[in-house]
Amino acid sequence: MAAKGYRKWVLRAAGALMALAAFVVVVLGTILVVSQDRSFFAREYEKLGVHEYVGMNEADLARVTEALLVYLSEPNPVKVEGVLEVEASVFGEWRPFLNEREIAHMVDVRWIFQLGLWLCAGAAGVMCGLLLFLAVCLWRRRGDGVWAGILRSVLAGFWVGSGAALGFLVFLTLWACWDFNGFWTMVHLVLFSNDLWLLDPREDLLIRIMQGELYFNMSIRIVVWAGLIWLGISGGMGLGHFFLRRKSLRSQVGAGRRPEP
Repeated sequence: MAAKGYRKWVLRAAGALMALAAFVVVVLGTILVVSQDRSFFAREYEKLGVHEYVGMNEADLARVTEALLVYLSEPNPVKVEGVLEVEASVFGEWRPFLNEREIAHMVDVRWIFQLGLWLCAGAAGVMCGLLLFLAVCLWRRRGDGVWAGILRSVLAGFWVGSGAALGFLVFLTLWACWDFNGFWTMVHLVLFSNDLWLLDPREDLLIRIMQGELYFNMSIRIVVWAGLIWLGISGGMGLGHFFLRRKSLRSQVGAGRRPEP
């Protein structure tokens, strides 16, 4: 039986929006988690020879990295006052790690990181609201046998939203693999309204430890993990759609009705 009493396009729009919100949570959540993985940075530093390039020992480099990551992730600005004034031994000279330009850039990066946290939380809120809407729809029509039709309409919309989001991610992934420098430059042009991100490795230590190859490897890690998580979610939704469709067809055939498309 169709989702009588509810316009199919409303249910499908809700499903598509749910998919987009879930995708935002998965992708942003993966970015936030991977970008805070201390062990990832330690492995990349070792692989890229960052210790020698920046002239710092492992302990000092780990301490500087910890300060940077704490500065980005801590939501309370009071708690991170002075964090970027971290000092370290660089080629035998004890000095502040960041200069004024790098500190100003990190202020921008922190703002974007915190915005990502809020967007992730907001998308999760949208998901909860849509799930509540779906629960109300099912509860109101619990006695007239249309719940399967409602769920099928929502799932149909979910596939549309999921396909659009996944297609966009695939496009960005192919672009990054083909021309990561161009991709990474465009990301900075979109996210930043100034040129503070244009750092010089001859003067700025930050760009020496946060190299392009490190960000490329981080991007691959994000895509792989987000893809696996989304594959699990889509697989579960696909199984649900399959069983709902099969049950609906059986009930329609058993009642002598023409199966609905």
